[in-house]
Amino acid sequence: IKIDNTAPGVKSIKALSAEGYYKAGASVLLMMEFTEDVTVSNAENLAVNFAHKNGSNTVKAASPNVTGSKYVLFTYEVKAGENAAVLTYNSISSTSVVVKDNAGNSLTSWSPVTAPSFAGIVVDTTTPAAPSFGSWTPDRVIFGEGTSFELSTTEKDIESQEYSLDNGQNWTPYTGKVT
Repeated sequence: IKIDNTAPGVKSIKALSAEGYYKAGASVLLMMEFTEDVTVSNAENLAVNFAHKNGSNTVKAASPNVTGSKYVLFTYEVKAGENAAVLTYNSISSTSVVVKDNAGNSLTSWSPVTAPSFAGIVVDTTTPAAPSFGSWTPDRVIFGEGTSFELSTTEKDIESQEYSLDNGQNWTPYTGKVT
């Protein structure tokens, strides 16, 4: 006979998605882990709140109910206008959510045992500005055979770069080194 008088707790909340930059339309998979197997009723009302989000700052659980598991999954869908240098946990919302372990003990605290950290998850929905090369006098620049140039940027994960020699009328893909 096993006597269980210990209430379940929230062990951790972590990202299952890889570290990196997430743009509008991307998804970040999150997981809440409990200290033991639990049954979660009304899980659709369970949400993780982030500090960077405006208005509705919640990411709701992916399933309405969970039975006999330590895990609840969440999918954060990045929307235009959301930006965070680091995805930052704020709190848990749990209106009408009931969590019980196999012995019937109820969850008494939503505070995670391990502080949630999403270091390495960056939400960036801001379109980068076109680069500026400053002013130059065309009669001092000679384009001819053997002319070369390199582009540099502070942006990470650049998908492609283009350049224009006619004030933006026509764009050419840049295939050289980007530093």
